[in-house]
Amino acid sequence: MDTHPSSGTSAEAASYYELSWSILSSIGLFTTLLSIWAMLITRPSPLSFIPIIVSAAGAVANGLCYFSFYTSYPTGDRAAASAIADILWLVSPSLGQLWQPDALLTRH
Repeated sequence: MDTHPSSGTSAEAASYYELSWSILSSIGLFTTLLSIWAMLITRPSPLSFIPIIVSAAGAVANGLCYFSFYTSYPTGDRAAASAIADILWLVSPSLGQLWQPDALLTRH
C-alpha cells in the first residue's frame, strides 16, 4: 500500500504537525533530553544510557516514517528512510525490553 502523495499533489500533502508522527517524535525527543538531564545530575552508568538510546531511536524512527510515507522525494530515498526506521524500531524494543532487565538484575 503506497500512502505517499504523488508529486503533483503537494498542496494535498499532509503537514508534519497534523499527523501522529510529529507527536510521537516530539515525545521521543523530550524523553531523550529528559534522560540526558537525569544522567547528568546523577552518576552515569551503562544502565542510564538505555532510556537515551531507546528514546532517540523512537524519535528518529517516527521522523523517518513521515519522510518515507508522506513526502514526494525519490523512491530510493524513501525506501532507505523506511529501512533505517525499521532498524531503529528493532533497536528500541530489543534494547529497552530485553537488555534493561538483564542489566538491572546483574548490577550489584
